[in-house]
Parts: sequence; C-alpha cells; structure tokens
Amino acid sequence: MYKILCYGDSNTWGFDTKTFHEKNTICRFKTRWTDALQENLGKQYDVCVDALNGRTTNFDDPDWPNRNAKTDLPLTLEKHTPIDAIILILGTNDLKFKFKKSPEEVIQGLAELIKIIRYSSQGDYAQYKTPKIILATPTIIKKEIAFDNEFKNARKKSQKLVELCPKLANEEEVTSIDANQAKLDLETDGIHFSKVDHIKFSKFIAEKIQKILFHMT
Repeated sequence: MYKILCYGDSNTWGFDTKTFHEKNTICRFKTRWTDALQENLGKQYDVCVDALNGRTTNFDDPDWPNRNAKTDLPLTLEKHTPIDAIILILGTNDLKFKFKKSPEEVIQGLAELIKIIRYSSQGDYAQYKTPKIILATPTIIKKEIAFDNEFKNARKKSQKLVELCPKLANEEEVTSIDANQAKLDLETDGIHFSKVDHIKFSKFIAEKIQKILFHMT
C-alpha cells in the first residue's frame, strides 16, 4: 500500500466559499478532492490530509496564528511517517496583498519546504525512505476583489508562479504538476475550488500519480 500525504491550504481543506458568504461561517465540502482521490485510487493507496485555511509557506501571518508551514511541516511528517509521497500544494496565501511577497519569495518558501521533506528521513527516522515529492503549481487567481481585495495585484504574481514552479522542481529534482491543467472553474470567488472543481481535480491528480509517480498505466 502507498501512503500519500496531501499538504495544503484551504483548497485542500475544502473551504466552501458559497456557504461562507451565505451564512458567514466557515464550512467545508463533504467531499474534497482528497476524498475523491482516495476513491479514484482505490485500496492500494492510503490518502492522508493535512490542510489549513490561510496556510503560508515559510512565514507567520500576524492576523492569523499557526499558519506557517515551515514550522508545522516537520511535526506533520513525523505524525504520518512512513510516507511514500507528498503532494505539496501551497503558495496562494503568500500572495495576499498585505504580505507584499514577490513570486520569487514564494518560490523560496516552497524550496525550504522541499528541503524539510527531503531531510525528514534522518535521525530517529533514518530507517524510512524519503517521500517522493510532488510540487503542485497553485491555480492562477481569477478574481482579485474576493475577500475585500485581499488578493489585490496577485493575479500576475500567480501567473509567474506557474512559470517558476517547474523550474524549482527541476532544480530540486522533484515532480512538478500544474494544477491549472485541470481546467478548474473557480467560479465562486476566483480562488477556491467549487464542488465540481474538487471532483475534476481529484481525477486529474489520480491520473498523474498513477502514470508519473508510480509508473502505472
């Protein structure tokens, strides 16, 4: 059995934007792409999830504590070890206007997370193999006005990430997957997956895992 850890932010957590705006409360979809991924892959795989709304790559959000992946990831890896593969899908929250991060700085944050994963199978965990790393390029932001312009000027930066993520993956010798190739609608706010998007993305990821990661046909 292969264990796959999906490590991400609100789109992996399953944030339901429509319900949030209608009821002003944080809700998640009953079926997320990770749940559907488990169904698509079958019993040969164990899909684990660690996701958090607002999660950033390598820095703290002063308005929303405990969102820093750099400080959280090491313990997460310990909790789920042994892991065969980890799908790393982060970077969108780094582009919030208040952080004023460049795409290159976001890439640096992702690079730090890759290194944390790479060295996770050392010390007390040296008997376990290093997980295969799948770097998923965040989806391009379609609407900057969502959440009171929280993502102002972020669209072009998110487009730049699409260019930079494969380069980072090549440098770090990990697998790169462009989530934008799943052709998601992001219809509610231009940032978050819809119910339909979760199903589409799960099928997209399942196919990539089977064909690229474990060389299955």
